[in-house]
Amino acid sequence: MMPADDRRGIELQSLTHFSGKWMRRTCLYDNINAAFLKNSSYIIFATPDAKPRVLLNLLGGYSRPSKGRIMRYGTVSPVIGTAALPFYSHTVGEAVNLVAQSYEVDARQLRESVRLFIGDLSLDTYLIHLTPEDKSNLSYGLGYSVWADFYLLNGISPSPSRGSQTVIKRCVDAFEARRQSTSTIIVTSSTRNARYLADVGGVLHDGKLTLFESVAAAIAEFDRLTAVEEESILATVRALVKKGQMDEARKLLASAVDSAEFRESPRVVLAEAYLAVGDAETALGFAREAQATDPTSVPANLLMARLADRTGAHHVAASSALEVVRVDREHRVALMLLARNLEKLSSYRTAADVWRTLAQTDKGSSLRSLIQCQMKAADYHGALESISEVSGEYRFDRNLLFMRFECVWRTRANNEILAEFDQIVAVSNDDAILIIHKNIKLMPDHTMVQLAHRVSTGQASANSLRSIDIIIRHLRSMRARVRGEELEHEATRVAEQLEALKVALMGAEDGVQA
Repeated sequence: MMPADDRRGIELQSLTHFSGKWMRRTCLYDNINAAFLKNSSYIIFATPDAKPRVLLNLLGGYSRPSKGRIMRYGTVSPVIGTAALPFYSHTVGEAVNLVAQSYEVDARQLRESVRLFIGDLSLDTYLIHLTPEDKSNLSYGLGYSVWADFYLLNGISPSPSRGSQTVIKRCVDAFEARRQSTSTIIVTSSTRNARYLADVGGVLHDGKLTLFESVAAAIAEFDRLTAVEEESILATVRALVKKGQMDEARKLLASAVDSAEFRESPRVVLAEAYLAVGDAETALGFAREAQATDPTSVPANLLMARLADRTGAHHVAASSALEVVRVDREHRVALMLLARNLEKLSSYRTAADVWRTLAQTDKGSSLRSLIQCQMKAADYHGALESISEVSGEYRFDRNLLFMRFECVWRTRANNEILAEFDQIVAVSNDDAILIIHKNIKLMPDHTMVQLAHRVSTGQASANSLRSIDIIIRHLRSMRARVRGEELEHEATRVAEQLEALKVALMGAEDGVQA
């Protein structure tokens, strides 16, 4: 049941978010549906692997979810708390101005309010040079100095943990005032004093967000989850690996070999632990044991696929990933592993089919991988169709521009090729020069000469000098192959024009250096 319109605040609708790219991509949040109402105070307890700061950035609009929507029926404050500032390349004054602009408040008044929290700190200081105490004070000052319907806090404390007692009291008073009149959302990994900071509790664990009717119920569930984690030797190993303490993790694994927990742990869990500390050989042995015990096990086959992919055993990686896909047809990691290793085995058309499945829900990186795979399979018509579907940031990728033109000149008539190339020249002659350079050994001689003629009459930057030099040398070597033909004279003329362009660019570069 949806809340009344006057209480609607922040709604998460089928929120899914991934972290990392390609094979390092992991699912942080999986299909979360939740509603934060106005005039309520929330505290969410996050387990260590839940990345609470990422959730706060999503709630505040600093980043976008991979899938799903976040509906905001009101304003949301900057993230408040230690190390919560996103403006690392700016000065303190610039950060204040950016916040003032975002919230449409008077910058002078905001500076005066923030000054109460940061004291005599210079507004010309870059944030990257601030001490931890100054950075914390600025974060609390910016957050509490703007008026919003929701206040986001990173950590259990509504004030800095140390520093000026005046600043600490000012933060506590500001938090209480906002908690009484608006809404607060605290995301933390600590339950200390939590009952006094919010009315509604929640737990963020294993990609899911669960809201409870009371803070006490949320604390009980969070304590149960963390107790299980703290009792596990293997969980401690994972925690040490995350901190970069690899030697300590290896020693703990070695000391636990004869323990009951070690003997009774699933082989997949042990394989992941050894893989985390860099012992791929031992991990592979446990993964094989897990596969032998249950050949259809998704965790075992997925782990085997990852290990085989890492060691270059592409047949094993592909077959293990395929076993996962047979059980779960929408398992994205397994599909990526399958497509990647099929490409390594030169099964480009089959790999393209897998990338096409992934591209149905991802018009970015997966669609681009599909295009590259189609081109390797010489399916240039299919690649052109896929390129037309590209959206978002990938539409402006120069490599995508180069791939599109290669597909065009391999599939279209000469007049269509020239028309396409003229559009590129009109936007960037440097990109046009680089396209000729990248395809110089593949294009027919007459096409290459016509394209080179078009770039020889335009402007270029010094970045294109190397490409121009390569094109000139290719034109000169071409004359020996087409001696006596009309193309020889055209190649000579275009080479001379490019030589003049090269000399002009070198002269301009020398002038800049002087």
